[in-house]
Order: sequence, then C-alpha cells, then structure tokens
Amino acid sequence: TRRIVHIEKALALIGAGSLKERLPPLGSDEIGRLGADVNAMADKLTELEQLKKTFVTSVTHELRSPLGVIEGYVSQLLMRSTGLSAEDRAALDRILRNTRRLGHFVTNLLDLAKIERGKLDFTPLRADPSELVENTVRFFAPKAQESRMTLISEIEPGLPLVHFDPDLIAHVLTNLISNALKFTRPGGRITVSLKSSGKNLELSVADTGVGIKSEDLPRIFAPFQRVANPLKATGVGLGLAISREIAAMHKGELGVTSEAGKGSRFCLTLPLDA
Repeated sequence: TRRIVHIEKALALIGAGSLKERLPPLGSDEIGRLGADVNAMADKLTELEQLKKTFVTSVTHELRSPLGVIEGYVSQLLMRSTGLSAEDRAALDRILRNTRRLGHFVTNLLDLAKIERGKLDFTPLRADPSELVENTVRFFAPKAQESRMTLISEIEPGLPLVHFDPDLIAHVLTNLISNALKFTRPGGRITVSLKSSGKNLELSVADTGVGIKSEDLPRIFAPFQRVANPLKATGVGLGLAISREIAAMHKGELGVTSEAGKGSRFCLTLPLDA
C-alpha cells in the first residue's frame, strides 16, 4: 500500500493549494496509472491557475485608467460651487464613493498579483516604528471621531529603529485600523499598541467590536474570504490576505485572537534585529 499512501499525501497537498506537488513514476499497473492521472490533474490545475492570474492582472490593469478618469471628472464637477442641484451633488458623491471603492479593490488585486509573482516593491530601511504608528493613528482620528469611537495609541518609549518597509507596514496598519472601525459599533474603543517583546517588535490593533466566530478564524486570511457579521459590514476580502503576505516578506507574522461579541486583536510581529 506504500504507493497508495504516496498518492493520498500528494492529493492532500494539492487540495491544500500546493500545485507544484508531483508523484514519481509508480509503475504501469492500475496504481501507476492513477498516479499519472494525479500528475496530469495537477498540471491542468496549474495551467488554470496561471490563466486566472493572467486574466485578473489584465482586467485590473485595464480598469485602473478609466476609473482614474471617472474619479477625476466627478471630483471636478463636485468642486463647482454653482450649477448643481442638491440631488445632482448627492448622485455625483455616490458615484465618487463607489468609484474610489472599486479603485481600491483594483489596487488590492494588483498588489496581490505582484506578491504572488514576487514583484511587489519591497524597500526595507531603518525607520522609526513609533512615528509610523503616531502618524497613522492621527490620520484616522477624524474618522473615529465622526463614527463616535475612541481611537488611542499606546507606544512603548525608547523603541529602536527597525528594518522594515515603511510604506508596506503602513499599508498593513491602515488595513487593520480600517477593519476595526468598520466592525466596531459607535461608542466602541480601538487601541493601537506598539512594544518590544523579546526579539520582536509587536504592533497590535485591538477593538471592542463584533468579534469573529471561532469557526471563521482559520479562513479570514485567505483571499476573497468574508465572514458574516451583525453590522452587515462588507469588503472584498483581500486586505488581510495582503497584510499577512507583507508580514511574511518581513520575516514576521500576522495573527488574530477574537471572540464573537467581544472584539478582536490583530497582532503583527516583526524581528527587531532583521
């Protein structure tokens, strides 16, 4: 049964997304032919996966330019102080919001495609993580106030400069705070913490929001995965997948602890001595 065990393991890996898995020749009998069929299936799945990536990249590139033009023209129309009725201005505002939302989705798709091809711009340098956290929290302060939420930062004093890509880590932090605002009710609290923990830098975003059910936790970092929530908040399901990949590029990790109805805590750890 050794050959059957090999086939079973290969199928489990392929089912988990490891499309590079292939079986060695297993003979010319029925089991050998079964192994060859498994390899042929993996080849076809690899081909389809590549076609999907090429299609997504092509479509998103084609969408980016017209969306930018639409956003630009609508913004110019909204800047006019006269000539627009309240109804027209409200309609244009809806167009602008949805255009920006679609543009954000396209940008995330392109970023994910770049990560998969290993072509996402990655420029680590010695930078101040405390400054990055302070600036990002300050940026979201008006949004938190508008949503009647408390947004605070807790930063350990005297943290050293750390080797990381400021733009990419800011992207992760922005995504985590945006999610916290989205899934927390008015009157809630969001805490952004930065501290050293052993040989790592620990950056976390904790909220008092709706939380995540335990059965949903294993899949929230997968692309396009969205879970039901009491606030009916929506998204495309790419932000956390991209954020985890960015953490891996820095030889770090992005994890979560959460309980339904009691909030969530997302934690990014980065090596201090990278």
